[in-house]
Formats: sequence, structure tokens, C-alpha cells
Amino acid sequence: VSLLESIPVPLAEMLVDISNPCEFLHGLHRQNSFVRPLDDLGHEYAFHPLFHHALRSQVPGYLCPDEIRDVHLRCGTWFRQNGRPVEALHHFLAAEDYLLAEHLLKEIGLEFQAHLATRALNPVISRISVEIIQKYGWLAYCGGMTKLEIDPPAALSFLECARERFSLDGDELGELLTLVNLIAYHVVVDGLLHLGAELI
Repeated sequence: VSLLESIPVPLAEMLVDISNPCEFLHGLHRQNSFVRPLDDLGHEYAFHPLFHHALRSQVPGYLCPDEIRDVHLRCGTWFRQNGRPVEALHHFLAAEDYLLAEHLLKEIGLEFQAHLATRALNPVISRISVEIIQKYGWLAYCGGMTKLEIDPPAALSFLECARERFSLDGDELGELLTLVNLIAYHVVVDGLLHLGAELI
């Protein structure tokens, strides 16, 4: 469970070999053992950030890379099935299953955009090589959206790549979202209005 930012009890039950994870986590909280509940009902917990960092750094000593990947895939699948796509995406990307991440992003594209969840993805997206991101329309789109405020030229490059990918894949929604953001980029960021006008 140290690979999780937050620990939903049902997911903990699926991952660990403890008879009652809820009681175990609640007991740790009562003992002030660097665990805190995230809700009043005790359905979800989180480790103190420093403790979590220490635990996470120990994982490679206990699990091989394939086991770590499997845990991330199981967590991602659980979060996806339980309506928590941002957490699912984090785990799919950590597992380096870019095709699953791409399918999830396509599924939730508009919702994702509406909640501006792309900002939360910047640390994860930044760890993926540009070559990999550019192979996938939705990953390239998210890469562009995460970079808009911090690295506009990189954002433009990702958005142009996403538009090309979406066009090749026949993904009209992705292409429309990308076009809107490219036009906005040329109007607001670089002021090259003629390039924005060409996209209309």
C-alpha cells in the first residue's frame, strides 16, 4: 500500500494479506503512527508524507519491477472501476502501460478537461519521454495541457503532435479539443493571430 497516495480500505483488502485492514489502519491512527483518516467513516487513510516517502523508497527492496508494475495495474484498475480516473491514470502511467492510460484519457477527455486535472498530472507526465508521449494522441494532449503555464513552447509542440495523432486516428473529439487549445494558444500566448485564424 505504500505505492498509494491514499489508501481506500477496499483496495487495501485486495492488496494486502491482513485479515482486517480497516481495523489495522484505524489502530495505527489511534497510536499516532503516521496514519490519518481521510474521511469521518474510516473508509480511506493516508500516511504522513515523510513516512510515506520513507516507505515508498523501501519498495524496490521487497518487490521486483514486475511486481511493482502489477500492483500499479491493480490499483489503476480499481480506481478506474470506482470512478476515480485521475488516480487510475497515475497508476497506469507508473506501470508504464501507456495504452491503458490512452484509453482512459479518451474515455474521460471532456471531464478531465473540465476539472483541469491535467495540472495534477504534470509530475507524472514529466517523467515520460517525449518520444513515448508523441505516440499517443491523448497523452500528447495532456502533455500539452500540463505544460501550458510552465513551458508554452513545449505545450505547443505537444498540442500540434496531438492534433496530428487525432487526425490519423479519426478521433474527432480529441482533434476538436486540441484545435480549440491551439487557437487559444495563438491568440493568448504567442499573439500569432494569423496562425490561429488558419485553424478555424
